[in-house]
Amino acid sequence: MIVITAPTGNIGRHLLPLLAESVEELRVVVRDPARLPEGVRERAEVITGSHGDADVVDQALACPSFFDNLLEEVDSIRDKGVFSDAAEADRKAPRAAVADIAAVAARLLLDRSWTGVDSVPVLGPEDLSPNDVARIITEQLGRPVRYENEPYDDMRATLIGYGLNADFVQGIVDMKRAKDNGLDAGVTRTPGTASPTTFEQWCAQTLKPAVVG
Repeated sequence: MIVITAPTGNIGRHLLPLLAESVEELRVVVRDPARLPEGVRERAEVITGSHGDADVVDQALACPSFFDNLLEEVDSIRDKGVFSDAAEADRKAPRAAVADIAAVAARLLLDRSWTGVDSVPVLGPEDLSPNDVARIITEQLGRPVRYENEPYDDMRATLIGYGLNADFVQGIVDMKRAKDNGLDAGVTRTPGTASPTTFEQWCAQTLKPAVVG
């Protein structure tokens, strides 16, 4: 049996359809089963609750930043031509599409030849800086889009202003700072750690339709 936690999250919602096509028994742990597609509810054993109560998979993915995080910035990109983050504008780092990460996860979960604990890097096809991202979005949308660096203190204040728990917010800020200090630069990209979807392809297929409607 394959147990999936966070099945409605960024990666889980891409992963579930891939696993549903297999003959493996599936169990999903989800807080709100109503958010699952009807086909998944019929195909899998659904456990209502937290992943803290479920068995965990022993092989983990080591992931970079997601292309798909930019979907949170759609309104700002459309209305102001701006997206923001805490990273230095010219710092290059790995970025990947969540659909590619889900595909790797599905392959591993359906492969019974491995045992034990390991990490599996999924690094995207190339390193990109925020300025690279802004340039590509500009080219894809045909309108100017620029990157704004958001100081950590401003990010912390904004997230707390949304009502998020202060400790949770500090964890996000610490992660952003670690990434800007090279957290994602510790693994070499090889044919085995690269993933296929380019940022240009993702923009054309996913971001542009979200921005222009």
